[in-house]
Amino acid sequence: MNNPQCKEWLARLYRSGQYTDLTIICDGHTFNVHKSVICMQSSFFEKACKKNAFMEGETGVVDLPGDDPAAVKAMLESFYLSSYSYDPKHPQWSLHTKVAALADKYDIKPLRSLAQELLGKAKHEVPKHEVEFATAIQWTYENTASDDQIRRTLVQMAVDHLNHLLKNESFSNIVAQVPELGRDILVENQERTDMTRKMALISKYTYKCIHCDSGWALLHVEDRTQNCPRCDTSQLAQWDWMFIYQWDCSICGYIIGSSNDNETVAGDEWICPRCGGQGFKCSNKLIY
Repeated sequence: MNNPQCKEWLARLYRSGQYTDLTIICDGHTFNVHKSVICMQSSFFEKACKKNAFMEGETGVVDLPGDDPAAVKAMLESFYLSSYSYDPKHPQWSLHTKVAALADKYDIKPLRSLAQELLGKAKHEVPKHEVEFATAIQWTYENTASDDQIRRTLVQMAVDHLNHLLKNESFSNIVAQVPELGRDILVENQERTDMTRKMALISKYTYKCIHCDSGWALLHVEDRTQNCPRCDTSQLAQWDWMFIYQWDCSICGYIIGSSNDNETVAGDEWICPRCGGQGFKCSNKLIY
């Protein structure tokens, strides 16, 4: 809702608590809200409050058993304020993950996006609050589907601080208890390793041999020679090239990237642009 005046009215309506016509109960907590506000933003509540359809439509009372009261309060607050309150001095991973789960459960897409955004903003706080982070990630894996984006967000945060987290007993215990979490961390870590290797090749100085039409990645312009490692001619031009294969020099370990399907060429026929030696190990195909 982008109209400033409407936003102000909704905020006043929320804070005043007047004219409510719907009661939501959750684990002993009672929230009085307005059907016209809630039902317009959630298909779940719209259906629940229909007359002559469900009991809730007749009684004006909706019970949400099993949901977290703090997350329900945040959800209802967002209907009026387009956000929800939380303590910014402390990371609220558990609150944000539970709010995101409620947003999925009750079909509130803007709230899902907001919770995901707020969750990501706390990523730098992980090393300071490992126990709270471990609690949030355990709850998420116990209460969400395997393809839930919140899982991926938390796993990415975990991998960002993996060396630190693995020294924490609470986090290590949860990884041991939740096999899916351990698997997802391994997959994310491997994907980052692969990407780092690929980007290392892409970021090198790239050349195309005008003579044999091969493309190569060379690490430094001041290398011993800028001759083509395949045909040893100097007819090179700088080029923006996509690399398919990776080769390691058997002598100095220098890595080069090949743009064409030269994996069948004998390694001893190639000349290392770094040391001038001949002899390359078998190529590894890169995945792009």
